[in-house]
Amino acid sequence: MWATGISRAASSPAARLGEHTLWSPKKRPGSSSDGFVATAMACASCGEVVAVQGDRALGTRGDMLVPFFGAPAPFPLGPFLLAGAVGVPVVPAFCLLDPEHRYLVKVAEPLEVARGGAEDAARRWVAILEETVREHPTQWFNFFDIWSPWSS
Repeated sequence: MWATGISRAASSPAARLGEHTLWSPKKRPGSSSDGFVATAMACASCGEVVAVQGDRALGTRGDMLVPFFGAPAPFPLGPFLLAGAVGVPVVPAFCLLDPEHRYLVKVAEPLEVARGGAEDAARRWVAILEETVREHPTQWFNFFDIWSPWSS
């Protein structure tokens, strides 16, 4: 079920963008992401929105294999570990182009992440992603083989 009222959510103090927007480039395997993690945890702890892609594995030990369209594919655990550590939900959101060529943001029900429950939350999130891709197959842009992203 998709939540409605995105304008109401976007107008909340925690969701407003501006001076506290943090950008973090994709980290290379083996590089440190400590600064980003600490900042993201502090922001989430204060009720700020932390947006993280959940469909791009990094090729590190922080990835896990999750069934996706019938075959295991790597997905990052980081967003779910962060949410569980801070005690905040993960809110699946997808930006789609509607038939009138306008963008539509679909927001699913928040996923609660218990401490130690990152893998379960990741599986639930991937199921929502799979459902969304099944409903809108031309809307998910992925330029590599999701099931073997690092093979040449």
